[in-house]
Amino acid sequence: MRKKASLLFFLRILKVFLSILNLTIAAKYFGVSLDRDIWILALTTILVVDMAIWGPINETFRAKYITTRELEGEAVALEKMNSLLLFTSIVSLGITLIVILFSDLLAQAVAPGFKGNELLKLSNMFIYVAPILLINQLIQIGISVLNAYDIFFIPEIASFGTSIFNIVLTVILAPIYGVYSLAIAYYVGVFLLLGLVVYYVKKLNKNIIRNLFSKKPNTLFLPFLIFALPFFLPYFFGQANTLFEKSLASKLFVGAISSIDYARKFSETFNTVISSVLTTMLIPVLALHYSKNEKEKYVAQFIQMLRLGFLVIILMVTVFTISPNAFVTIVYPTLSYENSNQIAKLITFYSWGALPIFVYVISGIALMTYGKSKIYAIFGMVAQILNIVINWIGYKQFGLSIFPLSLFFSHLICGGIMLYYFPVSENNIGKNLLKAIGIFIWTLTWCFCIDKMLNLTNVYLEVLSVSFGSMMALIVALVLFKMEEAVFLKKLFLKKK
Repeated sequence: MRKKASLLFFLRILKVFLSILNLTIAAKYFGVSLDRDIWILALTTILVVDMAIWGPINETFRAKYITTRELEGEAVALEKMNSLLLFTSIVSLGITLIVILFSDLLAQAVAPGFKGNELLKLSNMFIYVAPILLINQLIQIGISVLNAYDIFFIPEIASFGTSIFNIVLTVILAPIYGVYSLAIAYYVGVFLLLGLVVYYVKKLNKNIIRNLFSKKPNTLFLPFLIFALPFFLPYFFGQANTLFEKSLASKLFVGAISSIDYARKFSETFNTVISSVLTTMLIPVLALHYSKNEKEKYVAQFIQMLRLGFLVIILMVTVFTISPNAFVTIVYPTLSYENSNQIAKLITFYSWGALPIFVYVISGIALMTYGKSKIYAIFGMVAQILNIVINWIGYKQFGLSIFPLSLFFSHLICGGIMLYYFPVSENNIGKNLLKAIGIFIWTLTWCFCIDKMLNLTNVYLEVLSVSFGSMMALIVALVLFKMEEAVFLKKLFLKKK
């Protein structure tokens, strides 16, 4: 599984670079501005509604579908999946129409700091982006179907290609249509991705698309809904937290939402990549080991992914802690000195939040696949409530810094508790965590010393030296701690030679 996960991770890392390029282009054409605040707020609201309603089903679909296919047969599993597709399509269409009809009220609710023309612009943007909810859900279910049949790489390659097309369109259209170029490029990208996903789903020869439109709505989707039920409250509070954060930021100053977006996108993108790899690769494997009562294999696969995720995050946190200002100067060269410093500080804070978030996500996956979804659901909800409360109490005093700090502490508390409830008592998780912490301290210290010794003034050289230094420090640590990854790298190197 490590090889597949590594390949999948590599593809998604390429998408990270595309996301960074996309941010650079956004900063060049829109900067820290009201127009970009409006775009982010409108798109985030639509995606938040999508995730709050369908997120739990999307996250648990693969595990439930594979279990149903193994226990009841493929024909029954396909029937239930078709029912789910039809149900989600109808409900998503209804929600899209509601957003369009009540866009004015929605704008007032999510942006209490906006007035007059600002609210009008936001209301219009809601109308433009509302259909994204339906399109995005069709894409997510389609990708889940492909993943359930062990097709992981085609959706990633398709998504990578459409992301490039999206960036090219933004560059061409931004000087002409302004912020609306973001919406146009986004639509073209998602329609292309949807078309590719539908094409490859049809190639499965399971008659999924044809059966979807040939049958009336029924209740066969209910097992998927019931299986995901414990996660609806955590997802609701999670998405409410995202929207609440944007709402509070709109009260601080014009451009606050853009500043947060520019800062958190880096660690958020890495978190999304790692979480999606875990969801794609780890859930089916752990679910299979659980159904066969293979506890040793279950623990081994979990620890393998725990280590891999930590090693990647250590690299990211090290770079964003040692050289945030240099990184911001490279990625956002057009921003003012004041905005750059603010974003650099936030980038460091958000990167540290990636560590407890990873523990939270991977612990939740373990609990979910071992039939302990309620514990995951409870502490998932507690984490989001803690986040909301901390933000509400501290946003006036600490400004934008409160948002990454609340993220760090809420997930540290709840992720630690969830890891304590790991379903298999005989494991080496504590030992592996201590090793990871030791490697992190070593890597950070090494890179800090190297950075101070070199004292580079060229921002490109600074980021390269810290990145290279962190990788070298990590490899040395893997050898010293005698970790499996060192053996894996050695075999990979010898094979290439």
